[in-house]
Amino acid sequence: MRFWGIAVALVLTLAVSAGAEDSSRRLDNLAWMKIGAGARAQALGGAFTARADDGTAAYWNPAFLSSFGAYDTEICLMALPLDFSRRAGFLSYGQTISPNWGGVAASWNYYRAGDIEERDDAGLPTGSLEDLANGFSLSYGLGVGPDWKVGTSLHYYWHSLADTEGRGVGLDLAAAYKPKGPWVRWELGAALKDLSPGMFWGTGRHESVNPTLRLGVAYHILYDQLIAAVDFEMPWQQKIVPHAGMEWWAWEFLAVRAGLDPNGVYLGAGYRAGQYQFDYAYSALLDGLSHEHRLTLMLKL
Repeated sequence: MRFWGIAVALVLTLAVSAGAEDSSRRLDNLAWMKIGAGARAQALGGAFTARADDGTAAYWNPAFLSSFGAYDTEICLMALPLDFSRRAGFLSYGQTISPNWGGVAASWNYYRAGDIEERDDAGLPTGSLEDLANGFSLSYGLGVGPDWKVGTSLHYYWHSLADTEGRGVGLDLAAAYKPKGPWVRWELGAALKDLSPGMFWGTGRHESVNPTLRLGVAYHILYDQLIAAVDFEMPWQQKIVPHAGMEWWAWEFLAVRAGLDPNGVYLGAGYRAGQYQFDYAYSALLDGLSHEHRLTLMLKL
């Protein structure tokens, strides 16, 4: 009965969000924070809210920080070179406190766009400027009973464009649910992201930040070897964005992944070597103008 109650709540939430006003023309003032974290999640099309069981949990669903499984510490480093002199990155350190007290993490999201041509009112070039943004986060996850996990992240945003700086703070709330049992193969995840009073700039300008609700489900088709995942991303007063992906650990040390969402198609692979894990993701974006190569290194101690 508990499962059906959760399922009904999920359907109702999707229905309400689908009827919300489409305001996709709004400026997304934290677009650089939504680039994502980790090649594994990217290869799954961003369907990771119910599968964030690695060093990127602080970004996708901090409830999974409650336990790192057989390890007490995870360090994650992601590099993402982009076109047009842009690059992005993600770094996190996660630590289990104890089985009863869950785990914590500190993480850093980074974005830079350089060599942006600056022009005067007459349209004449006057030099170049830089767009630089950083997001610093502290996260906590805790197991609540045998089936539930909850978590939260506190963010500090800093954005510099030309000679102007903007600052802001934000909050994420998250949960994960997986009932115990030898025949249970599914798990659920939810994350309410970017609850924020907005970005405040040195010029006196204030920019609002719209929160996003993500709901996810993962199904273990073949236990932990073959897993399918689906996410529904619901930005405030915008259309629902679906994400889907599959992960197959063909061998204990090698995984292949595939995913898709309305923006593109994604492929990837993962390789485990002792305490190290290397993940790669290739993104073929549907605009036909850009392709991305994302690399992640994880160290488990």
